[in-house]
Amino acid sequence: RIEKMAKLETCENYVTSLESQTHPFVGGFVGYLEGTITDIKKNHVTEIHATADTVGGFVGHQEQGYISNIELNEIDNINAEATTTGGFVGNQKGIISNIEKNDVNTITGSNNRNGGTGGFAGYIHKNAILQNVTLNKIDKITDTFFAGGCVGLTNGFVLNVNSTAGRVIANTQFAGGFTGRIDTDGIVSDSQNEADFVMAPINAGGFASECDGEAVGIHTMADHVIGTYTVGGAFGGMGGKASNIINVTKRVENIPCIGDLDYDTSVAPFYCTMSIHDEKEDEFTLNATIDHWYLAYLLRTDKNPESRAGGFVAGGDGMYNGEFTAIINRVEMVKGKNAGGFMGQYNYKDYTHRHVVLENISSWANVNGDPNLSGLFFGSIRGLEKMTSNPAELYKLPGGSIEVDAPADFVI
Repeated sequence: RIEKMAKLETCENYVTSLESQTHPFVGGFVGYLEGTITDIKKNHVTEIHATADTVGGFVGHQEQGYISNIELNEIDNINAEATTTGGFVGNQKGIISNIEKNDVNTITGSNNRNGGTGGFAGYIHKNAILQNVTLNKIDKITDTFFAGGCVGLTNGFVLNVNSTAGRVIANTQFAGGFTGRIDTDGIVSDSQNEADFVMAPINAGGFASECDGEAVGIHTMADHVIGTYTVGGAFGGMGGKASNIINVTKRVENIPCIGDLDYDTSVAPFYCTMSIHDEKEDEFTLNATIDHWYLAYLLRTDKNPESRAGGFVAGGDGMYNGEFTAIINRVEMVKGKNAGGFMGQYNYKDYTHRHVVLENISSWANVNGDPNLSGLFFGSIRGLEKMTSNPAELYKLPGGSIEVDAPADFVI
């Protein structure tokens, strides 16, 4: 534990194995931080096994203070039962800056709606700042709720972060190649993201599964983004703003959940199994836990009218408003029921204002979806009060096509 006025600098740390079942804050270097840590050459942790509130490869919980100029944070494996788990920090409430290299092999976390699991940070709180960070390729990140290649859940500021992730998997809800969710006060800007494989039973996005905040100046790439409900090449759901973004995704795929379901409406959660074939893995099986009986029923069939896949953003119920400005979108394949090269589905619920703004959009895509619910730009639109488009350019990849008898490519 480092208190508010303490300062630690210029050292190296090596840990072979760290196990804890009783302490609330577990970190490979420091469990709880209020002071300053600077100029650390190397932190190497072979293994962390912990049951705690928050777990981090370098710092478990940063209450306040400043961490800067870390040359190398190297973590082989973290296995945690915690609300927040991160390869570098579990909970971040202060400033973290100038991390030259963050190398993490695998992270297995388990959390609830209040936290997340990320290759760098589990949860970045409001007004916290993460800047100037490089994350080398992380092999695998798994979590039950919010999983992100860099950050599980952010409500703070993320600036100039370069993240590379292998597999990002959420067993229950949300997975993003960069972050599981950008909350309402969260801003991610001037950052790069690359992810091989992103999978979640509910929301999956090559960059973020959900964004109610802002994403600005982003370059994001993903090989394969897959899920059963809301799947987007860059974003799963969007209620915020996206601007100056380049998205390059190979494959966005929405599939039905297969397997038997314990269909008892009086008992939750409900269990189903997703079994898919991925080009880079012979067979990948995800045991998904769905805690809403009607949603679980829909996910196990291909009849779900609300499932959607979008080359840039899936859309869906939560997208009552959204602003998209200066977007370049290129996707080799979008596959799903409501499938759109740019947006899968706009479907309002009970929101008063339903206005989507599209400005300076260039989109290339191949789309394979329901003949009546697919398009090169939008898959389907329901209940939209107003769309501002100035201008939108639509392209089709060489050899690309829409299913036979599909409606017009772009319909307002």
